[in-house]
Amino acid sequence: MSMIMGTNPITTPQWVNYTPVILGSTTNPTSPSYSKQSGRYRKDGNIVHFEFDIQVTTLTGAVGQIRVSLPFTSASVATKNTACVIQSGGGGVLGNNANSGNIIASVNYVSLYTQPLTGTVTSLTFALLGVLTNTLTFTGSGWYEV
Repeated sequence: MSMIMGTNPITTPQWVNYTPVILGSTTNPTSPSYSKQSGRYRKDGNIVHFEFDIQVTTLTGAVGQIRVSLPFTSASVATKNTACVIQSGGGGVLGNNANSGNIIASVNYVSLYTQPLTGTVTSLTFALLGVLTNTLTFTGSGWYEV
């Protein structure tokens, strides 16, 4: 069986860089210090694939659940919640936890969650992190509808 290519080959959108930031659900951090802050996305129709890698050394003044900015606002369809994988480093409260993210309707961020090995899923909050004594890394990837 042979396949004949037409005049309109399928193309994959290119990755585009963006600069993700750490946000708070109540109050954003004041002057966070990032040692690494990179992200990229690929938009294919109404689907956005994204990746981010953030290393932060100072997070002061932030209140509420930890969020990471995304390049576009999600679709307004509340039933299309999309999960992503979040890895975190730096030990402490996140060291052995299963961390995840969730994107709800009409937002431009992913909300972070954590689950201890023997516990339940809870919002990852700045209060839970406490005072940073070393670099904390958030690495995430996923997709969502716009």
